[in-house]
Amino acid sequence: NGIPRRASDLVGEINAVMFGAHDLDLVLGPPSLRRRYLDILISQLDHHYLRTMQRYQRVIVQRNHLLKSVRGGRSQPDELGFWDDELVETGKYIMARRARTIKDLSEKAAPIHGDLSGNGEVLELAYRLSVETPQDDSEDEMALSLRDALAENRPRELAQGFTALGPHRDDVTVRLDGMEAGPYASRGQCRTAVLAMKLAEAGSLSDE
Repeated sequence: NGIPRRASDLVGEINAVMFGAHDLDLVLGPPSLRRRYLDILISQLDHHYLRTMQRYQRVIVQRNHLLKSVRGGRSQPDELGFWDDELVETGKYIMARRARTIKDLSEKAAPIHGDLSGNGEVLELAYRLSVETPQDDSEDEMALSLRDALAENRPRELAQGFTALGPHRDDVTVRLDGMEAGPYASRGQCRTAVLAMKLAEAGSLSDE
């Protein structure tokens, strides 16, 4: 109606699930594609997640800039404290929300995959964190794991000049009968697994 709107404001207004040949990359491609798939799904369900992701990305840019500055002797390491706090505050929500979503998606996709494949193969999806796996998927546990990992890896990050841990380094593992599908599954098996994921995604969207 002639009123300017940000593109992010429209996310979740009209939801659609599409399946194409390129979607095989959800199994065969790099972790960034699986993270993007998961982020788009959750953003359609949770506007706070979308805003938190945008804030997190800004934090990573600023923190990486500071790490390079410290490495070059232009800043002091103690200046990282503020950005560590920001990373933990935004990262804990992203990690916890992703973990819960993958658990729900896995529970929905497994029986669908069983019906599609007809061969008894068991599909399982798991959220693989870049930090030590916490005891549960609560935000408090995620925050503790992330903060400990940042402290432990501070020397390595200073040497590298970039943030090596956090949600931007996490992945989703797709397993068939307990084995990671990417390296071992045929293209036909990958296609069936992805189709099951897409149908489970539709189920998650329709539940909201």
